[in-house]
This record gives sequence, structure tokens and C-alpha cells, in this order.
Amino acid sequence: MDTVQALDHTIHRADEAAHRFGVTPAEVADRLRDVHHLDEQGRSAYAAGTALGALVSIASAHEDDCGKDDCLTCAAIRDALAVNLAGLRTLRLEAAERRHWV
Repeated sequence: MDTVQALDHTIHRADEAAHRFGVTPAEVADRLRDVHHLDEQGRSAYAAGTALGALVSIASAHEDDCGKDDCLTCAAIRDALAVNLAGLRTLRLEAAERRHWV
């Protein structure tokens, strides 16, 4: 699977979830305006940072309600946090390296 196919797959799954949670096209358009002026690196950082912020909020809310030792939601949250932190740290390193190159 190439990058475009992977993104298409992820967007499709996110579209389905957004529909279930009542996200409107207008809300998506508002967010597009937030990132439209950013370069590729800025858009990536914005998307990753926003997703991680939401994930942290979800994790905190779930932690308050969860009392299970083998919780699948907790396992999914741990995995998502690890992936998002790795991605953000990579973006941060690349941004810092570019700053020194200029």
C-alpha cells in the first residue's frame, strides 16, 4: 500500500466515524481553513498535534471510567499514544534540523 492508498483508507475510516458522531461538512470546512495557509510540515504538525490532544482528552475521560485490567480501549489508547508521540517527535526533530539548515 502506498502513501496515497494508506491516506485514502484512513480518510475513509475517519469519514465513517465522523458520520456516526455527527460531524458536518461545515465543521470539516472550518478546519480546512485553519490549515490551508500552512506548509506541508505545518499541516502535518497541526493534524498530529490536534489528534494527540483529542486522544489525551479521550484517554483521561476513559481512565476515570475504566476499572478493567485487560481493557481493549486502554490497549488501543496506549498504542495510539505511542504512534502519535513518535510521529510528533519526528516532526519536531525535522523542524529543528531545518531551522539549523536555514
